[in-house]
Amino acid sequence: TLWKELASDEGPEAVVALEELAMVLEHRERDYHGAAELCRRALSRLEEDQRLPYGFRRRWQGAFNHRRLRLERKLGRAV
Repeated sequence: TLWKELASDEGPEAVVALEELAMVLEHRERDYHGAAELCRRALSRLEEDQRLPYGFRRRWQGAFNHRRLRLERKLGRAV
């Protein structure tokens, strides 16, 4: 899909694509493990890619951390 293609690239578009993919996995497919893995991947990318603007990284780190924590709570209930 387009989102998967964009997620494999570098730059800000990849971060947005990772969020879109995580939303699909979480809300449509109920694949909480897969969505959490995409969040970890995005957070790692945001931490490592210093070419991304600081404000952009901060905003998306907050969003992905929020999603990851929610997914972990859902996974805790599902077990």
